[in-house]
Amino acid sequence: MDEFSQSNFNDFQVARMNVAPRVTQVHIVDSDQPSGGVGEPGVPPFAPALCNAIFAATGKRIRRLPIGAQLKS
Repeated sequence: MDEFSQSNFNDFQVARMNVAPRVTQVHIVDSDQPSGGVGEPGVPPFAPALCNAIFAATGKRIRRLPIGAQLKS
């Protein structure tokens, strides 16, 4: 019998841009079940996109979180 072992995020190597897929496809499947799970794909890129939008609007680069503290200075 094959043996399986689980890991956790602490030893998962995060993909760098040079090895990340150029295109990500998300398929939303119609179902009679309660909704759930559609919102996750947009969560990881939200903070960088917001920081880039702030830079485009103000010229100020955001390099640390939380964002609000840096906008006050």
